[in-house]
Amino acid sequence: MRGSLRSLYHAILRSVIAALSVLMENEEFNQKLYEHDIDRSIFSLGKPPSDCMYTIQVHGSSYEVYYFERGIKEYTQTFSDKGGSLEYLFKLLLADPRAKKK
Repeated sequence: MRGSLRSLYHAILRSVIAALSVLMENEEFNQKLYEHDIDRSIFSLGKPPSDCMYTIQVHGSSYEVYYFERGIKEYTQTFSDKGGSLEYLFKLLLADPRAKKK
């Protein structure tokens, strides 16, 4: 019994650490957006993009980042971790002059 409780405790602890890591990635990403005055309406996270938008789409355990225009995906890259996908999206946003708030 004691061994199974310990295993359960470690499984819960791993889940909490993973969730905190994702929150930190999101918080860091939001801070960068704020610091660089990026318009949040030019990208979507996890939901289908409108035309002329950047997006991150989750496919199982991978993250696909791309720019979507007229039904065509451009600048597509796939990542195994969320942090890498957020970093790539941020670089795309910085390179696009339309991403700056007016």
